Amino acid sequence: MGKMNLTEAEREELLSMQRSRTMAVGQVRRARLILLLDEGASRGAIIHE
Repeated sequence: MGKMNLTEAEREELLSMQRSRTMAVGQVRRARLILLLDEGASRGAIIHE
């Protein structure tokens, strides 16, 4: 699976979401998974996340 090629602004927003203590757990998890995809993580690594 290839990288997502997020812009710096998108990446910063996702990192902020990931650190949020008030955002819904599902949204935080999705932000984390998108960041993993952008880093080039394998499908197996993402499934186990």
